[in-house]
Amino acid sequence: MRYFEVASKLIAQEPNKEITGHGLGVRHIQILLQFSLAAILVAMNMTLPIAIVAITTPGNPGNSANLNWTDQSLILVTTQIGYAATQLFGGCASRAYGYQFVMCVSMLLCSVFCVILPVLTDSFGSNGLVVCLLVQGASQGFSLPVISDFLDKWVPTSERNSIGFLCMLLTF
Repeated sequence: MRYFEVASKLIAQEPNKEITGHGLGVRHIQILLQFSLAAILVAMNMTLPIAIVAITTPGNPGNSANLNWTDQSLILVTTQIGYAATQLFGGCASRAYGYQFVMCVSMLLCSVFCVILPVLTDSFGSNGLVVCLLVQGASQGFSLPVISDFLDKWVPTSERNSIGFLCMLLTF
């Protein structure tokens, strides 16, 4: 089956329908996509602090630009501040605008600021990095409640525990 046929069935939102030829339900593909989203978010949250410590430590081979920032602790906590501040609003936005829209906007913002992070860091130093990380954390904060809203709407009650476990496996 072609990718576009599968994608069009996903966009049409036909829960619990079978994709012909594979025996795989649309909700299973949706769950795989939600798991992938959670994996990307956790990877971004876990690897960036390690990279920041390596980049800002004087004398480290990873610090090729000889950055000597004194606000390293602020840089490390900025993503989590944005993440915690917007998590409460993620569920409300998901109920009001739909989880597809909130998820797409959230990941788009996070991706755009991930791409422009080096440019803002070169231009504005640690202040540019803090702004980028704050926006990334704020956009990621919407994602976890949206995944829960998705599970509530798409997963049958009998499978909610096992599938919810698989989707949220990486987030804790």
